[in-house]
Amino acid sequence: MSLRISRSPWGMARVAYSYLGAILAGLMTMMTLVVVWPITAALPVCKNDPGGYCSHILTMYVGLGAIVGFLFLTAHLLRLGWQWALWMIGLTLVVAQLIIDLSAPSWGWFLVVIPLLGALATYGLSDAPAPRPLAIGRLVGLGVIFTQFIVWLAILLTGKN
Repeated sequence: MSLRISRSPWGMARVAYSYLGAILAGLMTMMTLVVVWPITAALPVCKNDPGGYCSHILTMYVGLGAIVGFLFLTAHLLRLGWQWALWMIGLTLVVAQLIIDLSAPSWGWFLVVIPLLGALATYGLSDAPAPRPLAIGRLVGLGVIFTQFIVWLAILLTGKN
């Protein structure tokens, strides 16, 4: 018995599967962070950090890697396609930055729009052949983590918190 569905979702089912994939990836990422948070707080490297930033930063890196991996996993299991996972990662990064910059109390509607835009952007691409989706996913994940590391290093070297 396979956990993977038999054919790619089409029409409004694609939107529903997009929401299901986003929810499953989010839940799996949160479960990963629940396990990782106490481990990063107990690391010897983070013991001398009075503000607790070390643990937060390490957990953020694990969370970014987890959401990238779980989006590709749910895209595979639900047959949404690797393009859907790439769109979801890009939209999540853009929307996360908007949430941080705007710091608006009504940011919840962004979370409703992301899976809808991901489904609509890949509407006709569900059966497209995948040019090494795992390699692309790894490159995107490493690029995201590397970018966050460079930003963290720049903040650390300039001394601005």
